Amino acid sequence: MAQQNAVEALLVRLDMGYLIPVFQGMGVDRIVSLRKMPEDALAKLIPDAAQRETLLESIKSRGSLQSRRAAPPAGQSHPPRSADADFGRGGNEEGQGGSAGRGGRGGRGGGRGVGRGTPTPNGEEAGRVCRHVFTTDGCKYGEKCRYSHDESDRHRAQEVPAGSGMAQRSVERPPPNFKYSCEVPVPTERLKFLLGSQGNNMKVINETCGTYNERFDHVDEKEEEVFTIRLLGGTQEAVDKAKEMLLLSAGVTRGEEKKDRFQYAVNELDANTHAARLLAACNSKNKDTPRHLSDAILRNIISSFNFVRPQEVRHFYMHTSNSDKDKLEMVSKIVSQLKGVQAILFCDQKRVEEMCKGSQRIARHFNGVEPQFVYRQLSKEDRMAALERFKVGVTNENGVRQRLLVTNEDYAKLARKTVIPYVNLVISFSVPRAEEFYVLQSQVAGRQGTIGASFLCVNTYDETLLRELEKNIRFERFEDEDDFRMTAVDLSYDTEEHPLTPEDADPPSDWREHINEKKVRVNFGKRR
Repeated sequence: MAQQNAVEALLVRLDMGYLIPVFQGMGVDRIVSLRKMPEDALAKLIPDAAQRETLLESIKSRGSLQSRRAAPPAGQSHPPRSADADFGRGGNEEGQGGSAGRGGRGGRGGGRGVGRGTPTPNGEEAGRVCRHVFTTDGCKYGEKCRYSHDESDRHRAQEVPAGSGMAQRSVERPPPNFKYSCEVPVPTERLKFLLGSQGNNMKVINETCGTYNERFDHVDEKEEEVFTIRLLGGTQEAVDKAKEMLLLSAGVTRGEEKKDRFQYAVNELDANTHAARLLAACNSKNKDTPRHLSDAILRNIISSFNFVRPQEVRHFYMHTSNSDKDKLEMVSKIVSQLKGVQAILFCDQKRVEEMCKGSQRIARHFNGVEPQFVYRQLSKEDRMAALERFKVGVTNENGVRQRLLVTNEDYAKLARKTVIPYVNLVISFSVPRAEEFYVLQSQVAGRQGTIGASFLCVNTYDETLLRELEKNIRFERFEDEDDFRMTAVDLSYDTEEHPLTPEDADPPSDWREHINEKKVRVNFGKRR
């Protein structure tokens, strides 16, 4: 896909395409740089004297090849132009030299000696095939398109070597040393991220790794979900590196990592148990070798794993609009069945700061409980003070320590490795941008061996994301109070008589004394 530079185009035209990786490695991509190369350095690169002389002759002066082709034999005058040529150049009614001669599309064909809308068999466009005519939608310009609509031109374009005027590189006949290849499947919807502007991303990958990719035509996302790109290179290492960079640039690697983290979050206990057993088995096999770990090191590693069985969380989704009013009205139906509010409301980072301005409206829908807001723009002292108020809460007539926190997924990440105040209800105001974030948010509810409830607000545009979550999580639809009544009865509460919030829950009581202390970085050794 990458567009050729001048040096590459010249080498292909001279049948020296095998030298392209050499000049790419030296960073020589302009003819002027090629002219400045010392002859001894060029002799090392091109041992064949005849080929070296051909290359030097072609770059000796600007336009030498074109002038030799265009110039008539010595002693012969220039042939007269034909009547058709004079008609096309003279600025007459349909000539492109005049104001009426804007042929093709948008008047971009001036000076080519043909009439309006007439194809240019000898022009640059004759060698370029229209990208749209062979798709399902077709070309909207029809016969007026300045690119070729001929099927034979399309087949011929596949066989044209690189640098011959094609818009995209064709490597059906790559240099002889490009004997290694691999096929990389990429979701069609992610090709736009891979190509970037004018195929620059793909060009950078090929130039960095010294590889090529086979030319491909316009790809229709509606017809193909996955598209396969074929990479070619001189070594297997170069091809593997290009594949890795390609998947990373297209976002495939990141998508796979997100899925892996989601599966780990859903099955954390099983994954950690399997990892610990595998580590112990490998260590036993490495006994009496330098790789064997002592019992102290092994215990230190395994102690960092979380072996706590996840609590029972019941998941609900409710269809709402994007309006906060509609969402809060649904929340009122949930809160009306509770003995007290012990909840966290998760929403996007920017929305937390906006909702802070309407705290009284939120309190009305949570039985008058004052919400605490935690977001990134807060100072550390303000953030810790808000978390302290959330931890202490306010006791109601039922003895329940009511608490309400409005925050984003950062707090859910913190809750994985920190003891937090007890809550039995989590409400996600919108579908999180990653599946794993929803799992982390829902696991905040119902700790200490109790049952938690997690509600997800879904609008019309979130249906696809909900379907992805439902592949691994069982959801129930919430429409009215009856859908939540059985779960509401099973919920437990943090009360004065039966406290469920540990004393060491975050934040600690002496946090003000350590507010300015720097975090101690734990160094597990150098990365190799």
